[in-house]
Amino acid sequence: MTTPRITPSSSAEVIPFPTSGKPTFAKDSKAWLMMALEEPSIKGHAPRTFFTAIYLHFNYEHYKQSGGELIAWPSWETLMAKFGLSEGGFGRASKRESAAASSMYNAAGVTVEDAM
Repeated sequence: MTTPRITPSSSAEVIPFPTSGKPTFAKDSKAWLMMALEEPSIKGHAPRTFFTAIYLHFNYEHYKQSGGELIAWPSWETLMAKFGLSEGGFGRASKRESAAASSMYNAAGVTVEDAM
């Protein structure tokens, strides 16, 4: 006995993710996020949430106009409202984590304004 299909087969084409070596906003921003989340000296929930928030706020228009610079400028109000972060809570992160985050921003060429 064959079971009838619930929906007809799709005729849509799969759109492949870009695989060329050319930098793109999606590739560059994802690479930055993965680098941030995989950094062994960054521990705890707040720094990882902070990096994810920065990733989600990278500005595509600036990326295009600048030729590839990743920049984000969420306010603390945004970070608190959307992600549950606070200046005080994040500020209590260890000095080692703060130093690692700063060096990571510099190494990645990322500019973060108003969030730190």
